[in-house]
Amino acid sequence: MDLAGIVIDSGVKSLAVVGTAKNVGKTVTMNYLASRLSQRAMTVGLISSGRDGETVDSFTGEPKPSVIPPEGSWVATAEGVLGVSGTCLEIADVSERSGLLGRLVLGRVIESSPVELVGPQSAQELAGVVRRLLSLGADIVLVDGALDRLAAASPRVTDGAILVTGASSQDNLKSIGRQMARLAWLWSRPTPSCRDVRDLAQKAMSTGLVSFLDPEPRSARATRFRLRHTSCKTCLGKEDDILSETRDAAYVVVPGQSQVPS
Repeated sequence: MDLAGIVIDSGVKSLAVVGTAKNVGKTVTMNYLASRLSQRAMTVGLISSGRDGETVDSFTGEPKPSVIPPEGSWVATAEGVLGVSGTCLEIADVSERSGLLGRLVLGRVIESSPVELVGPQSAQELAGVVRRLLSLGADIVLVDGALDRLAAASPRVTDGAILVTGASSQDNLKSIGRQMARLAWLWSRPTPSCRDVRDLAQKAMSTGLVSFLDPEPRSARATRFRLRHTSCKTCLGKEDDILSETRDAAYVVVPGQSQVPS
């Protein structure tokens, strides 16, 4: 079974395609999936969590593969990058809010042609656009996870994720394998079933500080937790300091920049 078949059998309605680094084949993978899913009579929606599809990389100056949505698919992008490709879209919706590259435009592809994708930067807005593309008629929405924007893979944004890697991400195969294993383990962590833990974790996230959830003395019915903050805003370079404060904590909460809906 090919990758498209696996995606179809999974039953997901939205899928993030994220890469561990630049030039690992993320855009090629998304183009492949869009083409194969379209060939199997599925209407595809395409959006980016940043910017993708430009012919020249805005950071490195190197050439990049174009995003080529199939005819009949839905795309979301900024009006400021439409250019000639705008003539290949049947515009269905234009947002009132304007970003750095103009308002967000949602349209159906009437003729397959390279399109530059620019999407919202917050996970909450991204999730809203995914829902909107599905309501317009997309059977599945593919979300391009631009570099360092792994929020696209959040289960509150997409139903599933494909992690793309390659030789440009690490020096050797063992390093690539360790990186993939770490991300696979991290993304496989289950959501805590305890509502108390989820509420306290959300409160900790709002402070922007690495925090611990300590179990309170045994109660009559169930374990309860109390929130304990550290002075650290990140774990990077602070690992030993944070570990020294662990004590008997049951959970550690690490804040992030992307906000997702509750």
